[in-house]
Amino acid sequence: MFEIYKYCIVDQVKVVQEFRTGFRGILREMQSLHVFLLRFPQRLDALLRTFVSIISKSLPGDEDKEDPAAVESCSTPSFQSSCHSPAL
Repeated sequence: MFEIYKYCIVDQVKVVQEFRTGFRGILREMQSLHVFLLRFPQRLDALLRTFVSIISKSLPGDEDKEDPAAVESCSTPSFQSSCHSPAL
């Protein structure tokens, strides 16, 4: 009878250790995901700025249409919903 009880305790300890190991692994993965999600909007903003500058340079005769202050105000989160892209 004591052997069965000892066997159950050993199994429980193994299960708890495996759970802890898996949980720590998931926390490490979630931390890297969190860092990715924090940097993602910054990278998108940089790519959008690069794209807009390339497009504005490649379109002939549109130098006076684009207002740099309007592009700058569109990059802030509070004005994103009110900004519209220029008609092509």
